[in-house]
Amino acid sequence: MKNIAVNSVLFACLFLMYSIQSFAQKDFSKEKAELMYELPKYFDWKIQNNDISVAVVGGDKELMKSLSKLSKKKYAHGKSFTATYFMQPADLIQFEDGVNIIYIAKEFNKQLPKVLEYARMTGAVLVSEDWDSRRELMLNFISANGKFEFEYNKRNLNDNEIIVNEGFIKVGGKIIDDHSLLEESESNLDKERDKVRAQREELRIQELKLAYQLKMIDKQTQTIKEHQDEIEEQQKQMAEQRKQIEVQKQELGLLMQKAEVQTQQLIAATNILKEKEKDVERQTQKLNEQKQMFDEQQKVLETQKSEIEERQSKIQ
Repeated sequence: MKNIAVNSVLFACLFLMYSIQSFAQKDFSKEKAELMYELPKYFDWKIQNNDISVAVVGGDKELMKSLSKLSKKKYAHGKSFTATYFMQPADLIQFEDGVNIIYIAKEFNKQLPKVLEYARMTGAVLVSEDWDSRRELMLNFISANGKFEFEYNKRNLNDNEIIVNEGFIKVGGKIIDDHSLLEESESNLDKERDKVRAQREELRIQELKLAYQLKMIDKQTQTIKEHQDEIEEQQKQMAEQRKQIEVQKQELGLLMQKAEVQTQQLIAATNILKEKEKDVERQTQKLNEQKQMFDEQQKVLETQKSEIEERQSKIQ
């Protein structure tokens, strides 16, 4: 029993998820096609054609399939319903006699203003999808809340010489009238005012930030100026020191020159002294040689004297 209950809960969850996914993915192609098919029953065009023609620009294949099925039917007054697919809005010029209904897929919403001009020239009903320009649209499909909804601007349709019968209100849809547009304008105006207030507050905050940044910049500028003054003072001191160093270099150069002269003089004096020392040495050597000769002569004299004395002694 417990397993059966668990399985039932799991099945219910899976079914719910599948249902939500399928519901979310539904694009209401069938409903869109049926509404466009029903329009001739409630709309009267100034320019009457033998058939009701629909130009489909973009969109998915399912929409064209649904329109193709409906084209097999005929209206009570015998008119037929035809739908033609186009790749681009520019291809609409192929309709030389115009068209009753122009459907523009959401992917071409940026080109809707140009297509609107074409619809006004040809007297066609412009069917758009999720177009936010409620003042310009004629009939617009709305993708909201997973339901098929649409809105229409009766004034714009009448201005395009398309008469909307009173019975169309039973079909549903939201009527865009002057009152709703006024309310929307007032709501947009309130939103814009809120935006302006927010922007003013943001501007005030930015001004405060800017004032603080300017103050910090002034402070940094003053600090930089002080550093620059210090650097300039240091540069002056360095320049003065360079001058002193240059003077000292010059003085040192003079001293080195003097020292070089004195060195040369000392070398010359040393050389002279060495020569004198050599002369003294030579004279000393010569003197020693003379002394040696004197000593030898003295010895000879001493010997002769001894011999003389010895002879005298023998004589006596």
